[in-house]
Amino acid sequence: MKLEKIQILFYSCIATLIALIDKAPLQLDERIGTTYIENGFYITYNGILNNTMEAPYTYRFIVPKIIHFLSEILNCSPINVAFILNIVCIFCVLSLFNKFAKTYLNSFESLLTTLVLSFFIAIIQCQIMGIIIIESQDIVNALFFIVLLLLAQKEKWLLFGLLLGFSITNRETTLILLLPFSSILYKQQKIKQLLWINFIGIGTYIIIRVLIKVKPSDYPNFANLKTNFPFLDISFLCKSLENNLHLFSLLLPIIILAFLNLKRQNYYTKSLILTIIPFIFIHYIMGTIIELRLFLPLIILILPIAIKNLKNNIEKQQNHNFQPKKRKRQASNS
Repeated sequence: MKLEKIQILFYSCIATLIALIDKAPLQLDERIGTTYIENGFYITYNGILNNTMEAPYTYRFIVPKIIHFLSEILNCSPINVAFILNIVCIFCVLSLFNKFAKTYLNSFESLLTTLVLSFFIAIIQCQIMGIIIIESQDIVNALFFIVLLLLAQKEKWLLFGLLLGFSITNRETTLILLLPFSSILYKQQKIKQLLWINFIGIGTYIIIRVLIKVKPSDYPNFANLKTNFPFLDISFLCKSLENNLHLFSLLLPIIILAFLNLKRQNYYTKSLILTIIPFIFIHYIMGTIIELRLFLPLIILILPIAIKNLKNNIEKQQNHNFQPKKRKRQASNS
């Protein structure tokens, strides 16, 4: 069997297993005789479709509409459609991430790095019990993120801009890619491409918020600052420390590895690595850091770089340890 077919089988099984584990808590409703976990899906799903959810959820409409469309055609429940969508999208994420990882690693190393990513996805998907619409949106968001990275590598900026605009109908996270790639395009003096991707990205973001009317809310209210930043509110100290412990345990090793030998990296890679800083800052200010799913795009962005730096440092250490032994042998022979 060819390696490509083995990888397809491998990623299919992993994607299915992750989706099954994510769906498994729905069985608790059947055992107990409640619809508590199932309701968690439909509250957000129906709220977005009916335009009754507050900002920013109502602006993120594309996945619920796709699920609704497919459930009508297939005569299948939206939860089952979301389950199938999760399998397909996780499979695509793993397959395309493997391709992206080959920019920095060989085929075997890329495969292992993809397995590491599947480990992160499994942890993130299992953080919330049962299938919920926002988790499906996050997997689709990760897929958009990878495809945009691949398009940028091939310098297909027309498609990059179009896909960036479309991706904002799901989540706004992809806008963060404007920072590194605007810097790269400016350095390359490709001003037309720079203006194009910013015009489409920022323009789509604004148009969606002008056209879609949402019920009044206090978004953004920065209410999560006290649970994101320790010591900001002493009454939330334990909660904020616990939230940061979750985040640090997830990200700290790969962030440290990504920043190794930063000065020696080329401008392209350095720009991607430095995106870590605004990404984390924005989510500390605007998000809830206990929601680890928010950081999946960042993991995708820096994981291959982190593994490459880890590999280089291991090889460097091995060479360093080998040299003294070689000298001792030469001295003993003489």
